[in-house]
Amino acid sequence: MITKTQCFAANTGIPIQLEGVIKGFRGNNVLRSLNFAIPAGQFVTIVGHSGCGKSTLLRLLANLDSPTSGEITVAKQPLSNFHGDIRIMFQEPRLLPWKTVIENVALGLNRTSHNEALKVLASVGLSDKAGEWPEELSGGQKQRVALARALIHQPRLLLLDEPFGALDALTRMEMQQLLIKLWHQYQFTVVLVTHDIHEAVWTSERVLMLKEGMLHLDININENYPRNLTNAFLIDLESQVLNALTERKFA
Repeated sequence: MITKTQCFAANTGIPIQLEGVIKGFRGNNVLRSLNFAIPAGQFVTIVGHSGCGKSTLLRLLANLDSPTSGEITVAKQPLSNFHGDIRIMFQEPRLLPWKTVIENVALGLNRTSHNEALKVLASVGLSDKAGEWPEELSGGQKQRVALARALIHQPRLLLLDEPFGALDALTRMEMQQLLIKLWHQYQFTVVLVTHDIHEAVWTSERVLMLKEGMLHLDININENYPRNLTNAFLIDLESQVLNALTERKFA
């Protein structure tokens, strides 16, 4: 059984607080008065229909955009103070085709980062691919490289926008298991946006559902890892979340 101590130290996850966060575009509010907190080191998934504001919220958490009103803070400090502690991973790995795997991982770092890049590649199971080119890798391997590229910066907040959506079912499951393993190992805070309710329920400690830019559900999942696919509670919870998403009553 895996357990994890959650704390707010220099090498662990950061806590996030949203207070009255609104984000509008041309007079249309995509996010509407969001108020919630994410404790340091928590693994949170965000679900909801397309256009409900999931990716917009992730961009705010990544400091790629600013709220129209309201504030996002870390231990009562502006989120912008922690810009270097935040990394984001997208569905497309966005690797540079003219650079090798290890060069992609160490992008922007000094030459002494080579050994660190090798260690991070080993942590995602790609130590034997360091000298290969992106075009030689499978889709799952490319996403592992993208994950390694984020990890080498020792993030305290890891944001993921549908990172496994384009992968086949088996590779997706392997990547989910790898993410959980690395989360326990490094204790960063995770916010994962996904359309996959199964992924949301079986990987995270908490599921947030957005509807029309508002927080519709906030569910804590107090189940230990690794999680058994025959777990009746999680199977039922997955069904309830799906029902809520399709506007049936959440029991």
